[in-house]
This record gives sequence, C-alpha cells and structure tokens, in this order.
Amino acid sequence: MDLTMVLSLAGSATLGGLALLAVFLPSYNDTLLERIGLSAIALWCFVRVAYRLEGGTVTPSMSVLLVFGLALYVIGFYFDARKRKLYRE
Repeated sequence: MDLTMVLSLAGSATLGGLALLAVFLPSYNDTLLERIGLSAIALWCFVRVAYRLEGGTVTPSMSVLLVFGLALYVIGFYFDARKRKLYRE
C-alpha cells in the first residue's frame, strides 16, 4: 500500500468513527433524519475501508449509500434549522 491509500483509509476510518460517535452521543442535539444520515455515512466509510483493504474498488452502487446518507443529513439539518428559526420569531 502506498502512502495515499493509507491516508485515504485513515481518513475514512476517522470520519466513520466520528459520525458513529455523533450518532450515539446524547449531548449532540440533532434530529432523527440527521442521525440516520450520519449512520449511513459511517456505514459507508467502514465498508469502503474493508473493501479497499481486500484490494477491491468502491463500486458506484456503494456510493449510493453515501449520497443517501448525505441527503438525509442535509434534509434533517434543513428542517432543524427551519424549526429553530420559527422559534426565534
């Protein structure tokens, strides 16, 4: 393995760990959609690390999980921000 692959895998594992920590940390105040989105992102990160360690490549069908997780997180964030704005007015 070359250095760029090691750094890529370390970054993916770190991102997955932080996303998983945010899902289970009770002090992180977020919505259910945000938690589901973060868990999908964490799952994608760990699956990507496993595939790359076995020598495989990430297929486009695996990237759908990442897009799904990001979309859910953004939608949840939008509704949360909109709800907080309504409470301020």
